Amino acid sequence: MTELVFATNNQNKIREVEILLPPSFHIKKLIDIGCNEELPETHYTIEENSAEKANYIFRHYHVNCF
Repeated sequence: MTELVFATNNQNKIREVEILLPPSFHIKKLIDIGCNEELPETHYTIEENSAEKANYIFRHYHVNCF
C-alpha cells in the first residue's frame, strides 16, 4: 500500500481524491501525521497556497505531501 499525505483535514476533499486513485493508495490527513496547526492560505492562487503547505509539511514533518 502506498501512503500519501494530503495537506488537509477536510474529509470531503480526502474522499474526492480517494475516488480518483487505485485502491493500493491510502490518503492520510494532516491530523494523521500529528499536524494540528491551521495552515493559512496567504497567497492569491491555489497553486501557491498548495506549494506553501506542502513545503511546510515537508520541513516540519519530513513527509512528502500534496
